[in-house]
Amino acid sequence: MKYVIFFFFAFYSSASMNKSICHGSDDRVSSFKSEIGRALPTKTGRIGRRRYASACTITMISKDCAISAGHCLRNLNYIQFQVPQTNQDRRINHPEKQDIYRVKKDTIKYKNDGAGEDWAVFKIQRNSETGLYPGQAQGFMQVDFSYPSATLLEITGYGMDYSPVTSHYTQQTDDGEFVEFEGKMLHHLVDTTGGNSGSSIVDKATGKIIGVHSHGGCTTGADRNTGTSIYFNPEFKMAIKSCLNKTSQESLFQF
Repeated sequence: MKYVIFFFFAFYSSASMNKSICHGSDDRVSSFKSEIGRALPTKTGRIGRRRYASACTITMISKDCAISAGHCLRNLNYIQFQVPQTNQDRRINHPEKQDIYRVKKDTIKYKNDGAGEDWAVFKIQRNSETGLYPGQAQGFMQVDFSYPSATLLEITGYGMDYSPVTSHYTQQTDDGEFVEFEGKMLHHLVDTTGGNSGSSIVDKATGKIIGVHSHGGCTTGADRNTGTSIYFNPEFKMAIKSCLNKTSQESLFQF
């Protein structure tokens, strides 16, 4: 009996953590932002004998630099863009080989110490088919290192979704209100679910990234979702600048 209770508790806890819809209804819509990719732990997205995939979200910020959440470390292996719809049985589909990349594992810098200290910065290798870096083929977004004054935010990512199930772990976007900064935390009211972890938090007025989403809370008592701010987290900011600087220096020697 205790195994049944434990299974129910584990399932309920996991499901609750994934529910972070802020407006009473899920306002996310399908999107096609090529700079934002899906991060998977393996080629199939599954680990071991698990039936279903695990996913996070990354955003390109240069030709080869990307950002995500630190607790997504296990998923930072295969990066996919141009992701197709999911099957009715919740099994994800995969893009063509020219849209699949590998993370350069030895470049990963990350923190996974809870809200406000949950970030990752890393480089991605060239595509095996095209020889291009993801930022060259898919594009990339700009990071805002200045003091943020956003009022309306946008988050795009590969969150869970079963209505319809074909949207599950495919790219969707929503916008919502900025709530406040609390130390290194950025609180917001943008709809997200599990799989949105690592999604860039974008100031809609500028189109620039001011943080990464990491924690749900809108329907679990906190009444707001949370991410890590770039401006208020010096270590995160430094890791991003270091990655971007290395990319610039490497470009000087490419003829």
